[in-house]
Amino acid sequence: MLYKLGTTVGYYMDPLNFYDKLYQSKEFCEQLGRILLGFNKLEVFLKDFLRSKSFQVSEMETFGQLIGKLEGGRFLSESGQIHFQQLLRVRNYLTHNFYAGFCGQLDNKKKLLESDDLSDMDAEVFESKLKQEEENIESYIVAVKRALFDPENSLKLL
Repeated sequence: MLYKLGTTVGYYMDPLNFYDKLYQSKEFCEQLGRILLGFNKLEVFLKDFLRSKSFQVSEMETFGQLIGKLEGGRFLSESGQIHFQQLLRVRNYLTHNFYAGFCGQLDNKKKLLESDDLSDMDAEVFESKLKQEEENIESYIVAVKRALFDPENSLKLL
């Protein structure tokens, strides 16, 4: 458990106070940091992969632009495209819109985590979801590394 809100079961917390509790949680922030580091690692491997296929890739290209190049180069199956687009959605939400979701500035369709009617149990759910995303990112890193270093597997990433 990341923190204890109180002793009453079903106690709901204001979204901004809940965000502050997450922000103060060492465990949650460490998990979020591991995910962001994983995304950074994945971006480097994607750039290396694209360069190995003679694509021009600048250091400033976004994750979305890299995925666009993977799709344009037909390095992703239809399923792989869906997976990478979902991964992009997760990355963009955690990097650019996490706080906005708690401020009511984000359309519910774009939220990956609920920000209404939050209780202490939700903190555990959030941390669990982050752990799952970390595992997902690691599987993408493995797939890209395999394609990058094993020419037999380099036609499709996923």
